[in-house]
Amino acid sequence: MMLSRSLIDVINTPGYVTTIEGQPGIGKTTLTLKACASRGKCTYISYADPESSIKAKLKALDSESNIRIINVMSGNIETVFSEIVNYLEEGNLVIVDSLDAMFYGIENEKGIRAFLQLIYGSAKMKSGSLALISEGLNPVAKQVRFVSDAIISLELREILGKPAREARLIKDRDFVIENRSYFLSWDGGLKIIEPAFVDVSRKPKNVHSIKGPPETSFKYIIPNAYRVLTVLSSSIHPAIADTIRQWVIADFLKFGYGVNLLISSKSNEASEKEAIELMTGGKNMDKLNIISINDPEVKKDARKYYKAYKEMIKTGNYVNIVDLLAHEPLAVTDPSGYEMFISDVTELEKELRMSEALYGYQEYSCLKVVSKYVHMQWSTEMVNGTLFYLTVKPDGPLYYIDVDIEDGRAEFKKML
Repeated sequence: MMLSRSLIDVINTPGYVTTIEGQPGIGKTTLTLKACASRGKCTYISYADPESSIKAKLKALDSESNIRIINVMSGNIETVFSEIVNYLEEGNLVIVDSLDAMFYGIENEKGIRAFLQLIYGSAKMKSGSLALISEGLNPVAKQVRFVSDAIISLELREILGKPAREARLIKDRDFVIENRSYFLSWDGGLKIIEPAFVDVSRKPKNVHSIKGPPETSFKYIIPNAYRVLTVLSSSIHPAIADTIRQWVIADFLKFGYGVNLLISSKSNEASEKEAIELMTGGKNMDKLNIISINDPEVKKDARKYYKAYKEMIKTGNYVNIVDLLAHEPLAVTDPSGYEMFISDVTELEKELRMSEALYGYQEYSCLKVVSKYVHMQWSTEMVNGTLFYLTVKPDGPLYYIDVDIEDGRAEFKKML
């Protein structure tokens, strides 16, 4: 069985004909130019864009690729077919932009049958690759799908209420498709987002860096004693949620802050310590204070719960990290008492100038109360192995997290 490959590998497969579909402006040209940059040798047959525009897009990808640009302002297929064959023989990636313009004036399948036969036969015998861009404006262009070895469809997908560009690999003739969905971002050049956090058993060996948006930095949150709520979608595996929380804790410890960590009865103190110690390399573990309130009577009484919590937290240069599952028994059995507890804790942290980060799943009852007492709120969702974050309070952009588990690095990047 062959392994899954990247979209760039698909487009650059020798002898392949790849159709790239999508509405105007969604990124088809940029994706093919990314493949061109990877290959280093390509021919771009354009029916519309001037040479200067194509080269500007290629330059934005930080590429010095050897590209040959042929402008064809005619719908006559015969005038370009010999060019396609010649450059395929030279091992080029040949890009045709677009099929809709190429087939302009042709209204039925019979009119392009000869072209389809030539494409199917000639590309197979060459060392080059052929990428055909289609905007779906000409129904006849869809006939090319039947002779395509690969089909990549670009479309907008709504994630957490925000639009994101998704590239779906519909067909890859000679390979098993293990990942059918990728996301594209234009933050600092085209980024094809590979799935992350797919193996819940993997833990980072060390946390080298977490680069979040400016409003989430220590320099912003700590001086303002801010309270930050992260709402987890049910699409996020509990092991991934634990890793996210532990990673933030490790980052605080490595920067010299103490951490009061409130865990639920379903968590294991030894396991928490082991995971965080692995991430910090053992640095400042003496500043980790794990709190667990498991007395059934205390968990149902707001005043007792507040007293226990207040007595167990350490103050000074400490932040509070809370697994909101620990709050659920009180929030469910005594909703009004729970609101009083959150109000009291808020006032306590304000008095002590302490920041707090809270983590809980969207179906938790306690979130209805907690969300009213935070300065910042994030919503999260896992889509096809990619973790997305959205600033809900205050309203902000959609981010994805670019993660390297082995290197212990995480960076929030905007979806643009």
